[in-house]
Amino acid sequence: MITPNLLAPSPGNSTVTLWMTPDEVAVAYRVSPVTVRDWINCGVTYTDDAGQKRVAGLNGKKVGGRWRIHPDELARFINTLTGAGWESPVIHRETESERRHRVEACRKRLAERLGK
Repeated sequence: MITPNLLAPSPGNSTVTLWMTPDEVAVAYRVSPVTVRDWINCGVTYTDDAGQKRVAGLNGKKVGGRWRIHPDELARFINTLTGAGWESPVIHRETESERRHRVEACRKRLAERLGK
């Protein structure tokens, strides 16, 4: 069964634009749908032309509990990164020690919330 994408008219144009799902973006850029959702939720850290660290985020909307990305927002996101010398949609993969540290910090916050 094919589910319809969110439809919206383009600015200055009465034609209808199809919004993309994270799966469609993932196929187009040969990354995981999880990576696309990370772009939406966390963004990507990059270094601009002046050497400053910046974070670029992919803007999306949740419709019925599912993410939708407008093609213009995807183009803005990719242009921001490629204009800054970013060549690949692959984001940093955490090392085992980084993962352990992140998990331990998460456990600590959870224990504090539960009062243990």
